[in-house]
Amino acid sequence: MFWRHASALFGWALIYYVAGVVSQQFDSPAFQISLVWFPSGVAVAAFLAVRWGSWPLLFFIFSMVSVLLEQHWREDVLSALFYSVLSLPASVVIAWIVRRFARPNDDLHAILLWISATLIISALDALITGGGIALAAGLPLFSLFWVSLIADVTGILFVTIIIMGFLNIRVRSARLTLRAKLAGAVVWLLLCASTWLIFSGKLQDFAASGAALYFALSCIPIAIAIVLSIIAGNRGGSLALLTLGAIVIFYTYQHQGPFFLQGLHSGEPLLLTQCYLTATALLMVFLRGLSHSIHSFNPETGRIEGDGVMYQLNLESGEILWDSDIGALFGERGSTAFLHIDAVLPRIHPQDREKLKQHWRAAEGREPQGALALRIRTANGEWLSIVDGGCVLLTGTEGNRVMGNWQISQYN
Repeated sequence: MFWRHASALFGWALIYYVAGVVSQQFDSPAFQISLVWFPSGVAVAAFLAVRWGSWPLLFFIFSMVSVLLEQHWREDVLSALFYSVLSLPASVVIAWIVRRFARPNDDLHAILLWISATLIISALDALITGGGIALAAGLPLFSLFWVSLIADVTGILFVTIIIMGFLNIRVRSARLTLRAKLAGAVVWLLLCASTWLIFSGKLQDFAASGAALYFALSCIPIAIAIVLSIIAGNRGGSLALLTLGAIVIFYTYQHQGPFFLQGLHSGEPLLLTQCYLTATALLMVFLRGLSHSIHSFNPETGRIEGDGVMYQLNLESGEILWDSDIGALFGERGSTAFLHIDAVLPRIHPQDREKLKQHWRAAEGREPQGALALRIRTANGEWLSIVDGGCVLLTGTEGNRVMGNWQISQYN
């Protein structure tokens, strides 16, 4: 347990550091900040994925890694520590808003909430931190504000989508068949080849005959990336975005590609690249969320599809009848520990136990019930978040029964 948790935190720290090193290749000595800051997206994804109790330690780890990155601009350790700590609260607030206010099993609402929180919190962060740097260094506030805002928004939107797709937390895809894997591999190779051909400068002669048409060719990799996402699911989409981003960023750093056109001012090609990658990522995440929302409910029964199990609780005997193996949700296939209320309640988190009792009592009183989020302890001692769907009361010869649905939450 300890080593698994430690390795996960080390992995987040390593990803955060690598993302920072990549971002520093696009730094602006004039503004003392990077023109795109990918660690912000890593931090948001990490705080969305880990348990609440790990947040303080993760904040500390990211702060220490940020000190190493900040020394790229600042030799003073205290100054580097100050700016590194100052760069994290925005990511923490964005993740907290999404986890606190996102509706269970409503991906489109979560996506819109995340985008809105990113834009608003990043703007406030750019105003505060950018304003502080501008006042301290005597730099123009307006210009620094926009540079900081675009860097944060781009980093958060693009990187968070990639990481959350690989983690596959919100949407659990079915296993890919061999045919789908082969098709995905072919499409991925086609994505690599087309992106390399378009952004490596191999079509410069073509660009000379039609710059606008050369610029339009950049849409081809987007279409191929979407196809890969459809074939291979969330992780295929994230692989497509990562591949596309790596190739585009590499050749942008080499001052090549369709975004380096005559008449553009310094910095504008990078801005076009950021918009290109961010728009592609948003398009794919909306398609991802929309496709899942369409199939979230069985049109005949209204039951949420996926990792959910219906149950019937006999209020007199306390016996619970599940329509399938409830232990499979928690990695305990064939377990008999969920067949009676006296065995289930001790495994519910102490802070959620009374909420669940009230949830069932309210159903007994025929009050309308909404979804209830709660935590349950698994066999290995971890807390797993689940959602209890709206309960309804059934009456019959065997006594009153409460019928509901348990489904794994999108959050760990």
